[in-house]
This record gives sequence, C-alpha cells and structure tokens, in this order.
Amino acid sequence: DHLYALIDPDGAEPNEELQQRKRYLRKGKQQRDGMTPIHGLLDPETAALIDIAFATHGRPSTDANGLTDTRTKGQRHHDALKTMLHDSVESGNRETINGLPATIVATTTLGELESAAGYAATAGGTRLPIRDLIRMAGQARHYLAVFDDHHREVLYLGRAKRCATTAQRLALFARDIGCTRPGCTKAAFDCQAHHGDKPWAAGGNTNIDELALACTLDHATLEDTGWTTRRRNGHTEWTPPPKLDTGQTRINHYHHPQRYLETEDGGSDDDEPE
Repeated sequence: DHLYALIDPDGAEPNEELQQRKRYLRKGKQQRDGMTPIHGLLDPETAALIDIAFATHGRPSTDANGLTDTRTKGQRHHDALKTMLHDSVESGNRETINGLPATIVATTTLGELESAAGYAATAGGTRLPIRDLIRMAGQARHYLAVFDDHHREVLYLGRAKRCATTAQRLALFARDIGCTRPGCTKAAFDCQAHHGDKPWAAGGNTNIDELALACTLDHATLEDTGWTTRRRNGHTEWTPPPKLDTGQTRINHYHHPQRYLETEDGGSDDDEPE
C-alpha cells in the first residue's frame, strides 16, 4: 500500500463518507467465564489515537525485581486500552448517564463484599468480580450500593420535586438493577426514574418506594401503549391493556435470577427447617 502511494501519489482521495459509514465498535455479550468479545472497524483518526495508547502503555516492561514482561502483544494492548479507560473515568468528570454518575456503579451483598468472592452487578450490565471491584475502589470514586449512609441526602421528596435525585437513582439501581418491564434486559445506564405507583401528573410522589427503573423506550411509550404500573409488595408490577392481557408475568425477574431459587416464603430451596 505504501509503495502504491509512492507510485501514484495523486491517486484517489480516501472516501471519508465511506469510512464514517463503515466505522463501528460492538461490545458482545459477556460470556460465562466473565470475558466479553469485541469487534469493529476503526476510522483513521481513532486508529491513530489507539496507536498512541499502545505505544505509551502497551510496551514490554520490567517489574521492581527486574523480571521480564511475559505478556503477549495482544495482552499488552488490552492492558493499554484498560489503562486509558481508567484514566478517563478517574479524571473526575461530572457527567451523568440518565441521572447516574458516569463511573463504576455497582451493587452486591454484604456477605460477598466481606468474603471478597462472587460478582457485583454494574449499572452497565456487566458482572464484575468482587476482587476487581475492591481493587478499583482504591483508584477512583466509584459507587457501591451497600447503602449505609442514606441519611446524608434526602430520599423522600414527596411532591417537592418531580425529578429523582442522584441518591434516589443510586438506590433505584441497587433495588431494581435494570428496567422493571417484564422481559426487558436493559441495564440501569439505559433507564430513567419512572413514577411507578402513580404518574406525577396524577399526584404521584417522588419517593423511593413509589419510583422504579424503566428503560428510555418503555418509559417514553408507556402512556401510548396502555400499560400501567404499580408498586406492590416491594416489586413493580406492569399490567398490559386488556387486549394484550394473556396472563403473562407482571414482574421482571431477568435482573434478579436468584428469585427463581426462592420459595414462596422468601427463603431458599436449600434452607433447612427450624
């Protein structure tokens, strides 16, 4: 290609419109081993920028003991990209995603946190090993949803405010994980705070026990489709219009698979009788 450019320096200019149309980067579905595939095509500008990341953070290195870097080239490039993304997240930007802070937002159980085992659910939909979450917590200000300091910000606003606060959205993520519409798989970053018990216009309150997560599409089309929602027994129930009612579930269990292992009284199938 370089030789051809020397032979024909006045050849056809690169088709920028075609380049921009072909560019894409797709993050695949996380696999059972925790790994996630990616694939795509980079435009020249992005390729030049990633070259810098590989050159600055992807070179072979030696540790404090002088041991040689045993990573493959592909592994070094992977780690270089991770370093650049860490730097971006840790830069202290104040951006938000549907009201959630643009940083690692995760929730887990106290037992898993104390044992440093298992996975935390993130607002982006990734299952993050607890050991990684603990390590990342020492590098940037992330949000872990083991909420023992809610008293620092008011969660019950009543009719004083229509939009949920950041603290409320964090609490919603901890409770709902993702969209509450039955069958929807959207993660919290793709969701908005929905007045799940009664619409704001009908006198609904902006209280955490009346709010629910709903993805942008479901939230925007809720009124037009005839669906209604209500908060009952700690869950958000979605009721379809009569013409669509075929007895389907009213509660979304996709983000809470542990519910399928619970008995009617809330315990686990493995619980021993007292």
